[in-house]
Amino acid sequence: MNYAVSEKYKNIDFTDEQIEMFIDIINSSSLTSKAFIIVARHTPSKTNKDLVGITLKGIKDELGVTRPTCDKVVGILIGASVVFYEETGKGGFKKYFKLTKRGASIIKKMVDKKQNLKE
Repeated sequence: MNYAVSEKYKNIDFTDEQIEMFIDIINSSSLTSKAFIIVARHTPSKTNKDLVGITLKGIKDELGVTRPTCDKVVGILIGASVVFYEETGKGGFKKYFKLTKRGASIIKKMVDKKQNLKE
């Protein structure tokens, strides 16, 4: 999903049940889960506003996969509306991927679950 579509629907939140469902979907593939976490680490936040997102090449390099595999994995996250991209430069030659608000709520729940398991 591109930035304009993301902005249009940014105030639509997932229910707790939907968050659990998307956690299961994301965790059903280790590549999807890793890509989601990579995008989350590069998404601007209240504590780190200097981040601009991550390019597809950056995700591909961090995952250590081929471009077609990376395209497929990122496509799953975009289709789930948990990741969006912003185009920059003349003609939008570079896309920076970031979490949507819904994606941020999912990563928060994933972190909370992991913390609870440690306790």
